[in-house]
Amino acid sequence: MNNNIIRIKRDRHYGKVYLYPVDHAKALEDLTGQKTLTEKSIKALKDLGFKFYLVSESLSIVDN
Repeated sequence: MNNNIIRIKRDRHYGKVYLYPVDHAKALEDLTGQKTLTEKSIKALKDLGFKFYLVSESLSIVDN
């Protein structure tokens, strides 16, 4: 695993989008004090050389 890459997943709750780190989640929570990443924290981490990749979202399809 490349330590300067942070994979994130997107989740929606009540119409609001949240970004959760998949990699380094505990360290990022300790650093930011939050389980989710904000635009401000992502920008700061990018300035430090980190790259972000969005994990593919899977669709649930129900057969009737």
